[in-house]
Amino acid sequence: MTFIIFASITALSVANFRNATHGRDLGTSPTCPVGWHDQTDGNAMYWSCGCDSLAQPNGARGNCKGGCYVTDDCACACTKTATCDDGIMNQDELEIDCGGDTCKKCEGGWQEAIKKHCHLLLEKCVHLEGRDMRRCAQGLKKDGMARNALKKCVKKGWIEALPWKISPTTDRKVFSVSDPRILYVGRFDANKTEERIFSWPGTQLSFRIKGTGATLLLDPGTTANDTFQVLVDGKPYGEKIQCSQAEVPNNERKTFPYTLVADLPHGKHTIGIWKLTEAGMPSLKEGHGGWKAGASILKGITLPEGTKLLNAPGRPLRHLRYIGDSDTAGFCADGIRGVDDGVWAPGSANNYVGWSAVIARSFQATYTAQAVSGIGLVEHLPEENAKSILGGFWVIFQSIMRWMGNTNAFDDEHDWNVNSPEDTFPDAVVSMIGPNDFTELNHNYHDELKAGNHTFELNAVHTFFEKLATTYSPDGKPQPRIILVCGGSGNGFDACEALKEAIATWNERAQDLTHPVSYVSMHRSTWTYINKGPQKDSFLGCAEHYNAEGHAVAASELQPQIGNILGWGHVSDYNWCAAHSECSTWCADPENNC
Repeated sequence: MTFIIFASITALSVANFRNATHGRDLGTSPTCPVGWHDQTDGNAMYWSCGCDSLAQPNGARGNCKGGCYVTDDCACACTKTATCDDGIMNQDELEIDCGGDTCKKCEGGWQEAIKKHCHLLLEKCVHLEGRDMRRCAQGLKKDGMARNALKKCVKKGWIEALPWKISPTTDRKVFSVSDPRILYVGRFDANKTEERIFSWPGTQLSFRIKGTGATLLLDPGTTANDTFQVLVDGKPYGEKIQCSQAEVPNNERKTFPYTLVADLPHGKHTIGIWKLTEAGMPSLKEGHGGWKAGASILKGITLPEGTKLLNAPGRPLRHLRYIGDSDTAGFCADGIRGVDDGVWAPGSANNYVGWSAVIARSFQATYTAQAVSGIGLVEHLPEENAKSILGGFWVIFQSIMRWMGNTNAFDDEHDWNVNSPEDTFPDAVVSMIGPNDFTELNHNYHDELKAGNHTFELNAVHTFFEKLATTYSPDGKPQPRIILVCGGSGNGFDACEALKEAIATWNERAQDLTHPVSYVSMHRSTWTYINKGPQKDSFLGCAEHYNAEGHAVAASELQPQIGNILGWGHVSDYNWCAAHSECSTWCADPENNC
């Protein structure tokens, strides 16, 4: 997808979604793999329950005013609208059906409610201030009643720590980043034993505990506005965590604690974080860290008294590595079309709901990615020119091949070792890349594009293949499959013919080729409908990029094709448009160019 630059760089934002499931056998996938749902007639397949924007199995729309979800037995059900008499503690209630701004006061009074639910006040404070503990503390200082209540909560042991206590307290144990019980997934710079530096989207870490809570000690990037999704026992948990600090000299960066979980039922849990955002831009200011300004630095984890760190979680046997641009990064997946466009909106990116991450999880595979919004396979503007015009954003005008081998996105000094113990050899390298080479951003090949000459792209694709073949050529290891993908948002089909031509000539080079390349694509009808159809607002976030629903549709068509190539389940081709009457009817009109 084209990454459009205005006076400032465009941003993203996120929409919640739940994948529905399909009962077909996909190798070792569970009974209901992510991304499928088999309707009662056994033939038509629908992505998600479709309670709002999509058709119900019976053709009705909007049957669930409060939304819908997928039940444990893979059926669609309506989400009950929260009320003050539903017998559930929801909304902003302090006890079941009482307290907060919506429902009646609790009989025990505000103080009694706080005693029982101290964590709600703390979480509300943290949520309102974007999990910025210092700002949260300043706000509470103006409310003596709330501050005193929280102090009592801590004294009684009902919550872990006051938000203004930035440093770990004596009853918390700090665990080093080098502790073998922490599992790292993706690329981390481990040159210093006391820290791990990371920046690529989709980078993850996880650990197992026996207890109730955990806190992350993080030095967030100064240009990144990093956002993370907390995972508990493999599922998203709570609000996203947004981490940032002012752009300061490198030696003035600070470490902050970010509460991951604080009130889990006591027992064994797997805690994880998933980086939703891509690397921040490097700083060109002297002494401000260069590429490190756009990276986060992990300093450790802390656990409250009584919580134990257990052995590390297991690593999945499968591994899919992705290389791409904004669609792979999850740019604008949480944005609102026409609202967030043209501004850099912190928290609007969401790699976790992107097509690539959805597919990896559906195969129970390790997910790693090197993705940069706005980038392509060729250099779009010489480095020095780009720096003088765009400052730190010069990096997106270089080729992805310059960055994809780095441990951290824009760090040219440290190459990633594919034999690292913190990585596994991928079963496939899947890449959705190329559309940005066919836009006005590509200044270096402006004349060729105007003349319809795409030779530059063919040459770049072959160089890309050669680099991957060189990277994955160690003795005694199986060679990963290389898969190119067509179907990105915006102008996502512009590069597809050039990609197919490049693949054909590459695969014809030699009979004993050890790195054959495969091609998968969305159906043109589906792509046209979700990008240009009358319901495109349901599928697009900010800057005309896919939102969670758009990514889900793309994944529904691409996942079976990738699975068949890798032998991870033999599923017939799925055409989302053909399965949805709104799309198929709209595309039947020749004027819509489906």
